[in-house]
Amino acid sequence: MGLWTQWRAGVSGGCLTGPGAIGRVLIFAGCETQGPAEQAGLQIDQATQQAGDKAKEAGTAVGDKIKKAGDYLDDAAITAKIKGDIMS
Repeated sequence: MGLWTQWRAGVSGGCLTGPGAIGRVLIFAGCETQGPAEQAGLQIDQATQQAGDKAKEAGTAVGDKIKKAGDYLDDAAITAKIKGDIMS
């Protein structure tokens, strides 16, 4: 008996049809339903992601402010040096 014949015998013999197929459908259907714990876990994951995004935005905003303050201090130092040179 060749491989093709064996495979066809398995298909028609109930391996992929009948009760075996029904069992696989029930198993996979059970995997797609989410209970309260799974839903809570998804909500926690979403909240954590949103908090991380907000923290990143805040960090970027703080970094921009620090750079502007540093630029201002650099300008002030240059101005003070020039004024000091003029006065002397």
